[in-house]
Amino acid sequence: MRFGLNRPAPLNKAGFMERMARTELVSGSTRTWQDSTFRFALLVAALAIFACMLPVAASADEDDGPDFSTYLTIKFVDGTTPAERRSLRKSAGVQYEVSLDSPLLQQATVPDGKSPAVVADKLASYPAVEFAVASGEYRPDDLPNPYYNDNFLDKQWALNNYGQVFMSRLNGSVFENVSGTPDADINAPEAWNQITPGDLAEVKLGVIDTGVAYEHPDLAANMVPGKDFYDADDDPRDINGHGTHVASVVAGVQNNAIGTVGVDPWAKVMPLRAADEYGSFSWAAIEQAVAHGLANGVRVFNGSFSGPDNDPAFELLIAENPQALFVFSSGNGGGDQVGDNHDSASGLDHRYPCDTNLPNVICVGSSNWNDALSGFSDYGVNSVDLLAPGSSIYAAKPCTVPAPDVDHQTECPYDAIDETAPVGLGGGPYAFQLLSGTSMAAPAVAGTAALLWSKCPTLQTSQIKSAIVGTVKPIAAVRTKVAYGGRLDAAAAVSSIGSCPAPSDGTDWPVPPEQPVQPDPDGGSTGSTGTVPPSSDGGNLPPKGGSTIKPLTFQIIRPLKSRVGRTNKVKFRIRCSDVCSAVAVFRPISSGVTFKAFKGKLKRSKGAGTRTLTVRVPRATLRAMRAMLAARSRVRLKISVIVTDKAAQSSKPVVFNVALSK
Repeated sequence: MRFGLNRPAPLNKAGFMERMARTELVSGSTRTWQDSTFRFALLVAALAIFACMLPVAASADEDDGPDFSTYLTIKFVDGTTPAERRSLRKSAGVQYEVSLDSPLLQQATVPDGKSPAVVADKLASYPAVEFAVASGEYRPDDLPNPYYNDNFLDKQWALNNYGQVFMSRLNGSVFENVSGTPDADINAPEAWNQITPGDLAEVKLGVIDTGVAYEHPDLAANMVPGKDFYDADDDPRDINGHGTHVASVVAGVQNNAIGTVGVDPWAKVMPLRAADEYGSFSWAAIEQAVAHGLANGVRVFNGSFSGPDNDPAFELLIAENPQALFVFSSGNGGGDQVGDNHDSASGLDHRYPCDTNLPNVICVGSSNWNDALSGFSDYGVNSVDLLAPGSSIYAAKPCTVPAPDVDHQTECPYDAIDETAPVGLGGGPYAFQLLSGTSMAAPAVAGTAALLWSKCPTLQTSQIKSAIVGTVKPIAAVRTKVAYGGRLDAAAAVSSIGSCPAPSDGTDWPVPPEQPVQPDPDGGSTGSTGTVPPSSDGGNLPPKGGSTIKPLTFQIIRPLKSRVGRTNKVKFRIRCSDVCSAVAVFRPISSGVTFKAFKGKLKRSKGAGTRTLTVRVPRATLRAMRAMLAARSRVRLKISVIVTDKAAQSSKPVVFNVALSK
């Protein structure tokens, strides 16, 4: 239940007294305000009782946005007619809602009492449906904030770090000053020095988030109209605060004598609210936000959220719109807030949409003020592209007021703001805050992309991405942690495009450099290891005598690259400590093309050893992959492997990627 989103601005004391005076006159009383203290006390008491009854009475009026928990997204196969689609929706009992910016991709809702997941499974079983998925949720990638500071540019170590003290924090019972390593920053002033503001093209950047306080004095000049998909209106104000902080990192106004400055202080931010006030991002709302942004000229999208599950509809929207760049945060290590490796052998540490592995996606981890990987930041040499500053980032937040709504108490000093400011909309000189998380790192990269495009608007998405990832500041300690082995350098990225090169054909996507790997005695990469633990439900009883069964251990020996120019087969090896079998699912991935997955099996072995899993690529898929490679497009195989022991117990999926070449 949500309150405070569409209410009128609260009255200040004078306005409230005037309204009370008018009430006294209408009632026929001739007493002054001072003479009616007792009646005023009774009125206040009555209002308090009435306020306690408001949630029940107001819910129908205020909760009038879409209920995304009833949404699912359907992708019909090519060739289905409108009549066939209507018939399928009717048979499944779903109501059409909207078509998205991808052929035959639609959202629908299920009636009350029905499970969207169950209905989606039913739809997915129809031959005319490629996939159907219930709307899930993502969470913002910020961390709880223990600080509240109210100073300005010198606190922005991420833009210009010269070793200054940028915050104080409590260490035990003593406050300590914190300063960083000089030049552990993105060199923002050096980037701005290469820019002539009057020559810049306008670039729209969509912030898919909890909304934005678009009247905040340090943001208002750089805002364009957005949309609120949770309340289904055009007022995407931010009650949570997360989206405002993200927008401020991107495009805080420069040279306005207040607050902070964004990485691209000339960008135009479009707030696209796709989360509730508690920070839960609905898949269905995200899909609608992307469709709206694409239809209204957004070139860069920032998504500072993640979750363990993939939304195939969102992935399809990204793949079919390579003219836009999507920047996502890598995640903050789950519940323990200790960074996880997305490429771990278990395959359970992937975070989406960061790990969709599409070329027009940049996945961003967090660095700190000493140019080290932030302790909370997720990483992965096959999944995360680069780092950007995300620890203790100072930026704007909406400044709420001492309002009658107890759910939204003030976050700012009482004397710092106008008491009539609408909640979640504006803010005063103290409406700034330190936050940490990969949520704060991603917008630094998104802002750099907007800066590059505003300088050279004819460049292709592939050229913008290449300029960003190809100019990172190398950090030896993260060479095997992130694909491009370093931290964002905005100045180097701007310098790399110089006086604006000619636009390319849009297929020259950057390829990460090869990372050092431990060689295997038989050649190839040692790849991923895993175990198949004995069953805990009695399926693997220990033998007589009390000894226990050892869990099966295995190692996947995979190539870093595979050539498809002369062969119609792909292969890798599996080494098992005992009898084993395996099933692998192969899915080719390339921008703008949707490939069908194909499977391969490794029959049960007779004992321990190393064997090769070989699978024949379907002829149509092979032709398409060869054509993409001939056109210099980047193509990879995403492979998911499940290993089974002699007692039919299976491992968790092990997921990895293999780059393809001609």
